Amino acid sequence: MQEKKVILLVDDNDFYNTNAELILKNTYEIIVAKSGMEAVEYFLDGIGRIPDLILLDIVMPDMDGWLTYNRLRQIDSAKNIPIAIVTAVSGSSVENHAQNVGVADFISKPYDKKDLLERVNRIFNQGGIS
Repeated sequence: MQEKKVILLVDDNDFYNTNAELILKNTYEIIVAKSGMEAVEYFLDGIGRIPDLILLDIVMPDMDGWLTYNRLRQIDSAKNIPIAIVTAVSGSSVENHAQNVGVADFISKPYDKKDLLERVNRIFNQGGIS
């Protein structure tokens, strides 16, 4: 039996974490980091499975999603993992910035079950991650 792919969900909001977990847990193994710093430390500590995808919120206290993204891209074990931005913030400037830095996708919150699953599956299929 093949191991489930691992998704690191980085979001300080328990409601959105729970919602995403409920949508994704049957297909994927979910690891939750409740802050950008916790996500960075997960990689620096090197004690857990390396995720196949990171779903990263933008608006978080202390270290926002953009700073977290930049920090993760400097860590060898995280630099090649696809990162999708998940956020309730909308607007072309945010989406343009996401495209410019090379994120795998831009996913709006609140989550639509079908949309979230389709987008995550598409990232895995496009990225050649088997």
